[in-house]
Amino acid sequence: MKTKEDVMAGYLILDTETTGLDPKTHGLITLSMVVETDSKRKIWNGLNTEWRIKSIDASALKVNNFLLSELSRAPDASWQALDYENFVYSFVDFLVEHSEQVEFLVGMNVQFDISFIKKACEDFNIKIDSLLPRKQIDPLVFASCLKDMGLLPENM
Repeated sequence: MKTKEDVMAGYLILDTETTGLDPKTHGLITLSMVVETDSKRKIWNGLNTEWRIKSIDASALKVNNFLLSELSRAPDASWQALDYENFVYSFVDFLVEHSEQVEFLVGMNVQFDISFIKKACEDFNIKIDSLLPRKQIDPLVFASCLKDMGLLPENM
């Protein structure tokens, strides 16, 4: 029988693409989540088909380098192309299903992504804080610390 110490702590990796940089005035275009637990992987990819309702900011194009024509449909069969309400409820269902299994939240600039996820949930009066792991790992913060310690080259 496996003990808690024998099982690697589960983690949730997430990434979003947005129409801009401010969750109050911009929205989610895509959200991808991967849950890794005890050698098992579950993936959820969603495309908000109503993303064009909010104008896309030039800053978002600079960050995510999107070709807008590619966003008119889900990239492949692993993606769910959903209207905004179903997009939000679908990713919340995924989080509910896996929230007990994950201890860490991992993502590049993860606080940015969380702010958009929280705003989307707020639009439907969904409380999401308890579903998101409190322990967060942001590789950008980690890399910045390594650079400050002189453990990474200056040009990185």
